[in-house]
Amino acid sequence: MRQPQLLIIDLGSQYTLVIARTMRELGFRTAVLVSTRARQWIKAYKPRGIILSGGSASVYEKGSPRPPKEVLNSRVPVLGICYGMQWMAHVLGGKVYTERGSKEYGSAAIECVLDDVLFARTPRRQKVWASHGDTVAKPPSGFAVIARSNNGAITAMRQ
Repeated sequence: MRQPQLLIIDLGSQYTLVIARTMRELGFRTAVLVSTRARQWIKAYKPRGIILSGGSASVYEKGSPRPPKEVLNSRVPVLGICYGMQWMAHVLGGKVYTERGSKEYGSAAIECVLDDVLFARTPRRQKVWASHGDTVAKPPSGFAVIARSNNGAITAMRQ
């Protein structure tokens, strides 16, 4: 049996299994694990890529999901979606802020501000679904902003 190529770390998103199914439809074998089980799996299976799902937690909440730091030292591409991206920005020295008492939830507009393969063949301006309370205000050193929301918040970044 072929080993999974992608590890998806579930950080509480209601879309984690949709992400896994989409990756399988694109031809990738996937494994979905909670963050507490990921460290051992990464050592045992050496994935070709890691996806950090979104979730409703704040990076500042006590007890919020924390992927193992080995994810950032694994030498494989890591895609952080929503909370996953916010966690990466926070841990790597970027600036993340929390809107007290107001979470963004619903349709939002983003604009790609830098050409990147991640958004290849997609419109420069597009509607997305937003469901979070934290926002990346400044990317970590060495990261470039790829897309911003209509209110200026960073919605995609890359190293």
